[in-house]
Amino acid sequence: MERVIFSENTPNDEIIVYNKERFYPKLGKKSIARLTDIFCVETLTKTRCFSVEARPVRLTNDAKGWLGISGDDYTIADINCLMKGKNILVVRRDTSNPEKFVVFERKFDKLDTLISDYPYIYSYASIEHNSEIEENISLRRIFMPTSEVVKIKQSTPSGPN
Repeated sequence: MERVIFSENTPNDEIIVYNKERFYPKLGKKSIARLTDIFCVETLTKTRCFSVEARPVRLTNDAKGWLGISGDDYTIADINCLMKGKNILVVRRDTSNPEKFVVFERKFDKLDTLISDYPYIYSYASIEHNSEIEENISLRRIFMPTSEVVKIKQSTPSGPN
């Protein structure tokens, strides 16, 4: 199974560690098309860290546009401040049919990182649903709605071609 995504549309410094297409066929193509990655990692050249999964979590360019961030000078605290309460999409196993996945809309609470011993770094998110916080949600299951990316791109003035 392909894990790291590179395409002509992927910025050189943005590595999506887990391809959202991995949910197919347990999640339909239309549902997958609604998902846009929020989190990524940077390249080996930038991080000097060989292990992709041990690299610090960063935001994709789409997520930075969604949050109004320009540049790369932001911290986990900045991400938490800007994302708290934002609607996100979470892919979960369907409890009524374990052979399928479903997409739930939830609210982002916070991003956190557990460092047990280098290079063992685990980043996770807490989400809110019905005023209850659920912790330890894998970042590979959290997405922003693709409709938000479309809104951003439509509102951004395009330069001369």
